[in-house]
Amino acid sequence: MKPDKYILLLAIFAFTLTFTVANAQSDNTTGEISGKVLDEQQKAFPYATISLLNAKDSTTVKGTLTSDNGTYQLKEIKQGNYLIAIYVVGYKKVFKGPYSISSSKKTHDLGNVQLATDAKELKGVEIVKQKPLIERQIDKTVINVENSALAAGNTALDILQKSHWSYCRQRWQN
Repeated sequence: MKPDKYILLLAIFAFTLTFTVANAQSDNTTGEISGKVLDEQQKAFPYATISLLNAKDSTTVKGTLTSDNGTYQLKEIKQGNYLIAIYVVGYKKVFKGPYSISSSKKTHDLGNVQLATDAKELKGVEIVKQKPLIERQIDKTVINVENSALAAGNTALDILQKSHWSYCRQRWQN
């Protein structure tokens, strides 16, 4: 064998050895976080939204819903630091954590987490119905510009021109 072939074989061997060692050192440890969600009467809360968030930037990693008995499990969580967000419409959002998944601590049981209602009293409700811009009646066509964007800053002639074009476009499309 020529010296060039020895160098090539040695380089391939070194590369293979380096790749094998690096691959063996990467730990594919996964973990699990579980718990139970309860309402104010200490009853199981089914179908609550559970989100696993990255502790650094609060981005969502994965999510699940609680089962009929209020329990949840987030499995196959990669190593890292995480927060848990628990949310149900009408209840205050709950954050738990941070929790660390590592080779020394793979599982976390949060136990029971109780949700509290998030009551907001409305001062009133106003129902508003706006007339359509163009109404076709049996004997005439009515253009309602009172709450239209056409009325703002335009003269009567401008409003008539723009509404005429709207009317023509509407008739052409139908």
